[in-house]
Amino acid sequence: MSHGLLKLDDSIDWHAQWDAIYLFVREWLQVDFKGVRPVDRVFDVERNSAVKLPPSAHEWLRFATASYGLDPLFTFRDCLVVEQLKDHDAVSLLLQGEEDTYWAIESQHLNEDNPPVTVYYLDYNDPGGRFVRQGMWSPTITSFAFDYFLSYLHSPGGGFKVRTTSPKFSRDMLVSDFGLPVVFGHL
Repeated sequence: MSHGLLKLDDSIDWHAQWDAIYLFVREWLQVDFKGVRPVDRVFDVERNSAVKLPPSAHEWLRFATASYGLDPLFTFRDCLVVEQLKDHDAVSLLLQGEEDTYWAIESQHLNEDNPPVTVYYLDYNDPGGRFVRQGMWSPTITSFAFDYFLSYLHSPGGGFKVRTTSPKFSRDMLVSDFGLPVVFGHL
């Protein structure tokens, strides 16, 4: 964003990216917001296995837990589920409210500070209810979290997304009014 409100890009470290996300939430919604330590049960996966979550995943848990206090400006509509995925070498970060989509960190990336997030969809044709790996959803946990926040934001100024296929969308007009957009991960 222009005007110094948000400066996010993949060249800054994960901690600075989280600081920028928290700043955005506070400025955009005009609220006092910061992450909180989640209840201990979300760390059960670490205590009950050899899995150690990356630092950015811990910050995601703080962000997600604190975001319940943003209602009605933001809706955390899904289930904060941190567990080893059945049939996959991955640890979940979130289960969609309809219980047909997991977002997870593949175990091969658990040693990274801010790893990519992979999506797994329920295979409705499988009688055993298996989830199928679809692919990378986001290049980092921070861009996953920011995307999630923007997706369920109900700010006083209206929504934050516009489909680029909309006839009213004009990148040239946006650039002339606001300057070049900030690219953050896949956003």
